[in-house]
Amino acid sequence: MRTVKEISDLTGISVRTLHYYDEIGLLKPTEKSDAGYRLYDDKALETLQQILFFREFDIPLKEIKAVMDNPVLERNQLLQMQRKMLVAKKERMERLITSIDDILKGENKMDFAIFSKTEVKEMFQTMLEHMPDNMKELAIKEFGSVEEWKKHYIEAVSSEEMQKGYAKVVEWYGGKEKYLSVVNNPISKNVADSYNKRIEAVLQKLIAKRNCDVNSSEVQEVVEEYGLLMKQFSQIKEEQGFMMAQAQYYRNERIKSMTDEKYGEGTAYYLGCMTDDNTLYKVIKGALGSAGVELSGYSYPVIVREGTNDFGKTVRYFLNYSAEEQEVTYKYDDGEDVISGEEIKSGEELKISAWDMRIVEA
Repeated sequence: MRTVKEISDLTGISVRTLHYYDEIGLLKPTEKSDAGYRLYDDKALETLQQILFFREFDIPLKEIKAVMDNPVLERNQLLQMQRKMLVAKKERMERLITSIDDILKGENKMDFAIFSKTEVKEMFQTMLEHMPDNMKELAIKEFGSVEEWKKHYIEAVSSEEMQKGYAKVVEWYGGKEKYLSVVNNPISKNVADSYNKRIEAVLQKLIAKRNCDVNSSEVQEVVEEYGLLMKQFSQIKEEQGFMMAQAQYYRNERIKSMTDEKYGEGTAYYLGCMTDDNTLYKVIKGALGSAGVELSGYSYPVIVREGTNDFGKTVRYFLNYSAEEQEVTYKYDDGEDVISGEEIKSGEELKISAWDMRIVEA
């Protein structure tokens, strides 16, 4: 048996810290002497060593206690867990050392990878274990073997572009450790099926309101319900970034066609936040482009409308919706002002009086 002082001298942990570990139930003494002094045996010393492993990674004492108290985890499992954490830290340190060496050589390169190769390999293994057999078979068919698929996955996920993307994902979960915990401990199939049914029901609600104003309270309530469900299902901390990423996902042409096939034609764009005019313009431009509407390139207060006359020529109406004279560049083929007969050259400035219009035939 060893006293608190002997344990302190042996490990470098202060006597006060050992007393505190006893108070919170993290490390109880094996027994107490007749005089009331704490005494520790070799098993207690081994437990302290495991605690110090976790403290090396700045894991809160509350979380360490939860792990240590878990009756399912055996000694070897704890050691395996700690070994993985140490290997991941070692890889990160090696990457940092390599980056510093590169800078010292004059090569201004830094490695901002979110996940180490060990962590990426574990992510692949977890994905493989929980992926439906039909999807697994398709992937193996595409890559030729599980090993080739794994090699491709590791290369793709380790790329700088993918790591930047994962940096955003990690933010949604409130940190890397939380993300890895969710990835490596996926919810059961029954729970997933239950959530999918609820998500499908919410999507059907949205479909029923497709003709409503997207800013109306009834539509916004359904969107909020969807966001809350996705937050719970994905176990994320903040759903805003996740929802924006999903909106981008549904803009993919292949995904849009699959969605239209399932829910009917029509595409809605949901903005989950206030945006600047430039961002809003890009969203509207993308939506109109998807609908096959060609933009004139002009913006309010000058609006352009066009049509074809009986002679097969294009007639364009330049409308000035303001109380001031406007001047815009004429971007089309050479034409003629229908009212004045003036020749209009491509590239020249076209002046439009307040609340007036110019009609050009080309």
